[in-house]
Amino acid sequence: MFKRVVELLPILYVVVVVLSFCSLTFYYSNLSIDIYNYVETSEILLGFLSSILKVADRVTNIIYFSFISLVLFLDVDDLSPKSVRILRSFVMLLLLSVSWFQLPQEYRIEVSFFIFMGLGSTFMIYDIVKKKESRLLPYVKYFACCYWFLLAVGLIQQVSRKQMEITVAQGGVAQIEFTYRTTKVQTDKTRIFVGETKNFLFVYDKLQKATRIYKRSDIDSMSVTSK
Repeated sequence: MFKRVVELLPILYVVVVVLSFCSLTFYYSNLSIDIYNYVETSEILLGFLSSILKVADRVTNIIYFSFISLVLFLDVDDLSPKSVRILRSFVMLLLLSVSWFQLPQEYRIEVSFFIFMGLGSTFMIYDIVKKKESRLLPYVKYFACCYWFLLAVGLIQQVSRKQMEITVAQGGVAQIEFTYRTTKVQTDKTRIFVGETKNFLFVYDKLQKATRIYKRSDIDSMSVTSK
């Protein structure tokens, strides 16, 4: 099992990078920003991982039980069908419970739907194909991976949209004040600091419904106040 996990690490890395870019794209697309023009390659993965670390205490158990679910899906040949059904049901209910009680209220429905559809559909398709002894059985796992990936993209899209709505509603991720080309800029209830990259700052103007982009190299001084 450990050898199989090690073999999957390069693929997992590519998947995480792609999902990282999807996360950034969906988040800033709500502000009509093509983030590809403002982000460096190194920031794609680091930005996604930093977001995960912010809620690490909440998602650790979810990741742990997701791994258990994957193990149950890959190595169930030595178990009786009844035992497999019991274990799968137990893990699914446990994973849904952990997700529901540990995640922020705003994301519970989306994540629970993702888990239910991912595990439920994967197990069902696998059992149907295996029962019929279809030649497609060796390819079910590949289909399951693609299915989970598409579900993950859909989940990230929904969470990113809701995250942007929450950020705007709460007045931004922080209060900032800086001098940009001799002009003083300060965020408030209508001008909201919604994000940043290595070289740019993004401030959303609620009144004009437009996002102003400031280049860091043109900023003389800046102060940040956490909310």
